[in-house]
Amino acid sequence: MSARGKHAAPARGAGRHRVSGRVLMAVGAVLVVAACVVAGVRWYGQATAQRRGEDLAARLSEALQASVPVDATGAELDPTAMPALEVAGVDLIGRVQVEAIGLDAPVVSEQDDWRLVPAREERADGDETRVLLHGSAWQADGAWGRIGQLQGGEEVVLQAMDGAAQKYAVVSVGLTREDFNDDFDLVLYYSDASGVKTWAGCTKAS
Repeated sequence: MSARGKHAAPARGAGRHRVSGRVLMAVGAVLVVAACVVAGVRWYGQATAQRRGEDLAARLSEALQASVPVDATGAELDPTAMPALEVAGVDLIGRVQVEAIGLDAPVVSEQDDWRLVPAREERADGDETRVLLHGSAWQADGAWGRIGQLQGGEEVVLQAMDGAAQKYAVVSVGLTREDFNDDFDLVLYYSDASGVKTWAGCTKAS
């Protein structure tokens, strides 16, 4: 037997398997890099929005201190007629306060961007007598992100630019990926990156 015959010939297709493995590794590496790029872009966008939002919130808070009466008028807030004050290109309509979680945040109108500062959102049923407030977890020094910690009976105060105010009591808190129940007089909520919504539903306090 020749020396050549002493060695088994490589299995047919082994080279193709090695090539296929390299291709899969290359594709995997590309996917990892792409995921990192997407995550980086998302992080940069969120960081930029947060910086802009913090600057805007500071200006809106100054406007609230200067414009809203120190002592509330005693008038009951009418959610259908909340006056607006234009500040830095947005319509400031009031503030929301929740002492239990250290929340004190300006609120802007439906036309403005909730990703920068908490904004009133148009309800699907068009009922303007009820208020839906959409924000981001980092807003108000992270207090908006503590909405899910609220307990039943805790107080929420919504104040308009004319000083009129309405007190609400928390009645339900939820976490859902689907559309949440907004059948409340006031709802505060935010969504995370995966679309999960954290919300607190409130009813008018007597």
